[in-house]
Amino acid sequence: MAAHDRTTHPALQDPVLANATDLANAMRAIATLPLAIWEGFDRLLLEGVAALQILEALNAPIKAGKALPEQAEVALAGFERALLEEFEEQSAHIMTIILCSNTFRQYYTGTQHGMTIINTLGKGISEKDPLFYHLCEMSRYNERLKYPAAYHLGMIEHIVESSKAQADRVDRLLLSALSGLVAINGVLTTIRLHRPRNQSFEQLNSSLSVQHSDVRRDYLALSKMAQAMDHHLLYGALEDFLCLPPLPRSLNKSYLQIFDKSHKAMQRFWQAVHDRWSHGSWGTAVKGVCGALGFATVKNSEVISFSTTAAYLEGVAIERRALVDAIDAQGNKAAAAQAEAAAKVNRTNVLPQEVWGRETAETFRPLAEKSKSKTRPSHPARIASDQDGREVTESTEAVKRLAVLRIEVNKASYDIFQQMYGNKIENQSDTKWEDFTAAMKGAGFSAIPSGGSVFTFKSARRDLNFHRPHPDPSIDPIMLRIMGRRLNKWFEFDKDTFVEREKVEASKEQSLGQLR
Repeated sequence: MAAHDRTTHPALQDPVLANATDLANAMRAIATLPLAIWEGFDRLLLEGVAALQILEALNAPIKAGKALPEQAEVALAGFERALLEEFEEQSAHIMTIILCSNTFRQYYTGTQHGMTIINTLGKGISEKDPLFYHLCEMSRYNERLKYPAAYHLGMIEHIVESSKAQADRVDRLLLSALSGLVAINGVLTTIRLHRPRNQSFEQLNSSLSVQHSDVRRDYLALSKMAQAMDHHLLYGALEDFLCLPPLPRSLNKSYLQIFDKSHKAMQRFWQAVHDRWSHGSWGTAVKGVCGALGFATVKNSEVISFSTTAAYLEGVAIERRALVDAIDAQGNKAAAAQAEAAAKVNRTNVLPQEVWGRETAETFRPLAEKSKSKTRPSHPARIASDQDGREVTESTEAVKRLAVLRIEVNKASYDIFQQMYGNKIENQSDTKWEDFTAAMKGAGFSAIPSGGSVFTFKSARRDLNFHRPHPDPSIDPIMLRIMGRRLNKWFEFDKDTFVEREKVEASKEQSLGQLR
């Protein structure tokens, strides 16, 4: 990118985003990017499976230092071309994310003659903002005109790891897009290292394998065009899902209603995905070239129809029944408490009158008050009463201290639980899901996958479900504190519950040494 005050970038492929004047429209377009990235990797899977089948069916041996057999050459060359095209396709997503990001949008000034205008305020972008510079280079990457992709990706990784402030500028969606580029570039580099340049792909057009590869290439090209045109079919269903209110903290009928609405909205969204795939422009592209790719059609249909499978529906039904049982149990407990409170109000210590007689003047004569002179001073009694009260309070606190649950864990788990119940979250970092699972196992739980991203943590007292974050399996500090509140609600855990096993053992050894 030239070091001038203004530089240009090719216009975005998504016309909705390129001409957007409303941030809501841009954010709605960005919401479907993970689906587009998934479709890109699915296309690579098709090409990779086809190349692997060709290599496994080879009859001629591959000799070191010699030219590859024609079929092997075609298979590797076709897969290399698919990787390169998908790399360029996914690199274009970087600029889409940048324009929707509050961190980088200050450089964007508009579009002119089909080009995105970026204002660098008179300084070279590589000097002013190196992270933005390398992201822009990746967003319009052309390997014939640019530095190697590994250089830019490596510099981005170095900048992010060297500064927490720079790391905070890279959100999860941008990180996911960059991770995909790293994976594709790694496979592309491996193939180029192991495939000698015998002849160009265009010189192999007479081969039957090349013709099959061209069919797959047409399929990939049509699918790319289709996915760019049909994203708007998902906007309505996705917006309905995102507009749902969050689940309340307490289990009640409102919780169950939102639970039902969220699953219905998710079903509508995946139904829209299925309709787009089978009936829209994407479906037309698939039907046009699916003679040799029938297996891909069946596989893709199974993937996007997972929400209609018996296993998924049974899992949702089990989760809903558990919610209903918990809500009913909570309601029965509240009703029992109200009944007990009402019974206490109606209960009295006065015995009912069973003997009745005549009403006379003597009947209602008030009793004479009895008086007794005090023979002891009041001060000592008050002192004794105060001492008794203090003894009762101290004994009660001692019992409470003895009743507090203590769980011994290792230092790594202890640090995680201290972050969970800490008071400050400004300087806390994300917790890896694997570390959180290890900490829960160290506290006596067993982690069992329950389908999808749901994990059930079982203990002797009860079970509790947590969702594994995706695509990045990291728990941010806010979510970690929310999980801690759930543990406090159902298990009464707090920051004093967990103790470091090494310190406890050291304290025991010190006590034994003093006794000796």
